[in-house]
Amino acid sequence: MPDCQAKHERQSQPDRKSRHQARTPRLVKTLLRQIACPVRASGLTMGLTMGLMLGLFVSATSSVAAAQSGTGLSTPQKLGEVTFRWFGIPLYDASLFADGQPEFDWQRPLALELSYRRSFSQAQLMRATAYEIERIEGPRGDQAEFFAKLDGCFRDVAAGDRFVATSTNANQVALYLNGQQTCDVRHSDARKRFLNIWLSPESRSARLSRQLRGE
Repeated sequence: MPDCQAKHERQSQPDRKSRHQARTPRLVKTLLRQIACPVRASGLTMGLTMGLMLGLFVSATSSVAAAQSGTGLSTPQKLGEVTFRWFGIPLYDASLFADGQPEFDWQRPLALELSYRRSFSQAQLMRATAYEIERIEGPRGDQAEFFAKLDGCFRDVAAGDRFVATSTNANQVALYLNGQQTCDVRHSDARKRFLNIWLSPESRSARLSRQLRGE
């Protein structure tokens, strides 16, 4: 992900819960600020951004217990739950749900819940999403159209916010922030192309993907 040799792009991160949390260490603030730097055409990877978003150190558990409401599925079953960390610092928790059965199957409705412990901007979330989709599937002619649709899905998030991505058919994915729908994307193979960021064997961590799928 980004190369930050030049000056950083300064971004203001609203954190509605900052008064109730301990002060963020200076190093962590610097790392979080650096992920806003532009990607260089030389091909340096966005390692820091996805390290922060997808996690380099993961603790995980799995469960087949019925999930609480809020997934958008009629009979949600939790398959896996993970905590994403950056050098021991928790960034967000992720849970995967399947509809009607405690087994992972791309052909069935799925929901991915992300509960944030740190702040990220809308631009950071969209940038990393587009980068990871293209990295996993390679260049495709319809990516610009797909990314334009996804761009309306994201909002700035702060600690305590919760994004849920729910897909009830293979060509659809809807995102909800704290229970409010932000988009309903209709695009060919939208479910797999978006959720592959976390679930694909080609994700940043194959072990993470297996744990989240409950395998």
